Amino acid sequence: MMIQICDDVNQIDLYQWSKLLEKSVKASFFHSYGYCKALIESKEIMPVIIAVENEQKEITALTIGELANESKRVPFLSKRLLILDAPLYEDIESLLYLVRHLKKINAGLFVQIRTFFPFSENEQSVYMKFGFVLSDHLNAYISLTNKTNDTIWTLLKKDKRKGIKKAEEKFNIDVRE
Repeated sequence: MMIQICDDVNQIDLYQWSKLLEKSVKASFFHSYGYCKALIESKEIMPVIIAVENEQKEITALTIGELANESKRVPFLSKRLLILDAPLYEDIESLLYLVRHLKKINAGLFVQIRTFFPFSENEQSVYMKFGFVLSDHLNAYISLTNKTNDTIWTLLKKDKRKGIKKAEEKFNIDVRE
């Protein structure tokens, strides 16, 4: 197996990348080429792309992370790597290989992997082998049943409403049901 750790999507075979995404039921936007390009265009975040290839040059595991500083005042004390959706993989050996190399990245304070799906026992054992501590999601859900847009808006905290308005203005995002 071969590992590629890079910050440039052009170093990865896009055909093989798309094949892995098509095969995986757990693929999300956070594994996509579009997400990667957005990270590259950001001035505050350095993308980290890790791909595992087999002998046939097929991508068997992939993850994309955001390496950034939480504080501009003390960047060396606030650097972290955030992966917004768990790595995709075809076999447990590929995941093992990817996580081993993920731990070698100088990510500063911590590496955090978020996921939309619960980890299997095999996945848990891989992450725990490399010192990851597993915890439940801290998701928040708002019931939209019988609520108007105004009611839903007031249920959001002030800083979240401000962030959404800012994103709408700055990035021309349209928020709708």
